[in-house]
Amino acid sequence: MPLFGKEPTAKEQMRKQERILKRTTRDIEKDRRDLERREKQLELEIKKAAAQGNRQACTVLAKQLVQLRKQKTRTFTAQSQISSVSAQGKSMSSNMKMAEAMGKSTKVGVSNRATVKYCHLNSTLSAEQNKPE
Repeated sequence: MPLFGKEPTAKEQMRKQERILKRTTRDIEKDRRDLERREKQLELEIKKAAAQGNRQACTVLAKQLVQLRKQKTRTFTAQSQISSVSAQGKSMSSNMKMAEAMGKSTKVGVSNRATVKYCHLNSTLSAEQNKPE
């Protein structure tokens, strides 16, 4: 609950969360591009070290490459989790809208029921049906 001002509506909260999730997704994609760039550099360095016959440097660089690829895989996992959270948020938002609509339709039904006198309506209909033509 905010100390000053009004509390944001559900729609405003949803928009804020979407902005945060999109920003995070962009950051992850940026990190992944950096990792891919670094991966290409490592591959070139491994090839240079192999051409020079420096086996020890190749093993160190290969270990770094493996760690880098694991890190890149973790970015894919993180991005899929973020997209899952986003989808869940959208689903919750649509469920809330549906619940609000159902509440409004219930109120309309109750007000219609109050205005229409069903016992009077039934007696009138039965009288009309029993009436000869």
